Amino acid sequence: MRMLSDLIVPSDMDGCLKVHAGSVGIKIFGGIMLGMCFLLFNSLLSSMGPLVSWPALLMALTLPLLCFLLALVGLRWVSKA
Repeated sequence: MRMLSDLIVPSDMDGCLKVHAGSVGIKIFGGIMLGMCFLLFNSLLSSMGPLVSWPALLMALTLPLLCFLLALVGLRWVSKA
């Protein structure tokens, strides 16, 4: 008689699912932390703009462009692997 878990998840796939479960949580946590860092630096740069007397457009575009360039570098690094 087969177990209910064998009907839902075949025994040959059992280890495969357990390996991926941990990495998904790490990716979600990393994404949340990355978003929080973006918001922190965005608020820091927006309040620092008048102190340095830079134009508002420059201060508004600095962080998104920097993050975009870092994302491109990260994608290139991942695609080489």
